[in-house]
Amino acid sequence: MNRILHPLPAPSVSACLFAAIELASLRGRADSLLALAAARGVRLPPLGRIEACAGGVVLGVRPERWLLLLARSGAERQLEAWTAAAAATAAVIDLSSALAGFRLSSVHRGDTLHRLGCRLDLDRFEPGTAAATTIAQTATIVARYGQDWLLLCAASYGAHLGHWLSHNLAAHRGTAAAPTSIGEWPGDVRP
Repeated sequence: MNRILHPLPAPSVSACLFAAIELASLRGRADSLLALAAARGVRLPPLGRIEACAGGVVLGVRPERWLLLLARSGAERQLEAWTAAAAATAAVIDLSSALAGFRLSSVHRGDTLHRLGCRLDLDRFEPGTAAATTIAQTATIVARYGQDWLLLCAASYGAHLGHWLSHNLAAHRGTAAAPTSIGEWPGDVRP
């Protein structure tokens, strides 16, 4: 029997464009914030998880804190709406200029990220998982979104991490791709 082997697409890295809003529940009000978010149609995931929401994603990044990454268009209205609605339950903070993000596509196994310097055990890193680590001496949040990976770092380290990713992916036949908006990603975190 003849088998035709189709080569896997080369991994690529692209800047990920988004607006970032942090929701930090006030002491003892996490349940109220979870209920408020649910009423607004947003599921706030548990710590270490990522969920899709209308126009973006939500990450459970710290205890009783969530990071909403939304398409830039309409983000100002979202920020104002969350600030008004959550005034008694959470601090709503615009982190849009504080974070840089990257999308790694066609990374079929976690060993590519290991070669890029990721120290997490990615064999058990299923879609919908998020964690903090260090890549290229940079504090980085890594989230698996379907078959893609989302990497976030402080904006001041964004150029460094982007260069590191591009350079090291090129050594593994990877490519740089055009920037993508978080709002253009598929709607389901899990394939």
